[in-house]
Amino acid sequence: MKTVLRFFAICLLSVSIATPAYSHSMRFSLKETPAKTICIKHPDANKPAFFSTVTVLHFEVYKPDTKADIVNIVDKLSKDPHVQSCNVGKQTGDYYAIHLILTKPADKAWFVSTFKSLGLNTIKLNNAEVTDVEKL
Repeated sequence: MKTVLRFFAICLLSVSIATPAYSHSMRFSLKETPAKTICIKHPDANKPAFFSTVTVLHFEVYKPDTKADIVNIVDKLSKDPHVQSCNVGKQTGDYYAIHLILTKPADKAWFVSTFKSLGLNTIKLNNAEVTDVEKL
């Protein structure tokens, strides 16, 4: 154990000695994702027309208050006339998956109003920063 700790200490020391001029470029900030954030991982999610072309959407909700909240979200979505089916998917850590199938593509306005009515006010598309659903 001491050997491993010494190794990491030497590595950190050598990095800080070897790169003092570049330390400003190595800075980064960690922003915590707010609870009840929608997370969509799809190669086209950042494109403007994405939401108006999809009929099948897999997304995750980060840190809902309880598992019952996910069930309520799915129940409310299932009752929407635009929704063909909606199911709870796999839970991975603090992320709860939801599988949504629409009867036909819906526009961004439908997604924004639907997500907001479910209490989901923030969204993260791929590796982009978390933003308000209204700015979709």
